[in-house]
Amino acid sequence: MRIILSRHARSLGQAHSGNYAKYGDSRVPLDPGHAHLAIKCGEFLSEYFNQTATKKWPLVWTSQFTRAQQTWGGYRQGIGDYFGAAQPTWHIDPRLNEQSFGALPYLDDIKNPMRRFLAKSFAKVSQALYVNDPFSSSPLMGEAPRQTLINVQNFIDGSFTRDAVEGIDDVLIISHGAVMKAFIMNWFHLYDLDTWKALDTPGNCDVYVIEGEPKDWSVRKIYDGETATGLLDNPINPIAHITKPTDFNPPPLILPQ
Repeated sequence: MRIILSRHARSLGQAHSGNYAKYGDSRVPLDPGHAHLAIKCGEFLSEYFNQTATKKWPLVWTSQFTRAQQTWGGYRQGIGDYFGAAQPTWHIDPRLNEQSFGALPYLDDIKNPMRRFLAKSFAKVSQALYVNDPFSSSPLMGEAPRQTLINVQNFIDGSFTRDAVEGIDDVLIISHGAVMKAFIMNWFHLYDLDTWKALDTPGNCDVYVIEGEPKDWSVRKIYDGETATGLLDNPINPIAHITKPTDFNPPPLILPQ
């Protein structure tokens, strides 16, 4: 099996944080000045499919978010007619949605001084909790990374596994940086509290590939989306610096003297 993971192209939310409040996080579109990089990534995928002698469209999954779906449109345009007249199968799954940052994108738009003060105070508390436990802490009215991990785990154990059982060999998942991190943590059982922070967040239009067989999986970064550079000749292992806590002894007991 081969799983191709990719993050959406740069969005207007990244261009200006106020756009998250303007559009709503799920409906923020791609930044027109960077949307062409989705097409460039599709062109790379066409080359990759040719190099790996891939004859059929992979099964495509995206989140519900506009920016992920627009990115898929760019990839499809870049892939062009490589697969001839065959049409891809595309599914949308909310379990691949971006981690929610709750009220944080809306703080600057709160006009009432008292509400603004309270919101910022709660945000400071959230930040303090994040420093001590970035994996489990939630922003104000938002989600902790742990919830994203659980959502992706449910996706893998549900629809993804059913498709694998039915014989799907290649899957292309276009989602978000946090979702990609959660997918890798789940797939490689990297559940230490510090793993979330240690894993680099993929860049826009980055492409990772997980491939192999049960108990013998590997992951490689094969495309740098922000520079539109293929890395097939020199792929990057994004988890080379990560170790499983279960590879070592558990923390020692501290007993009274």
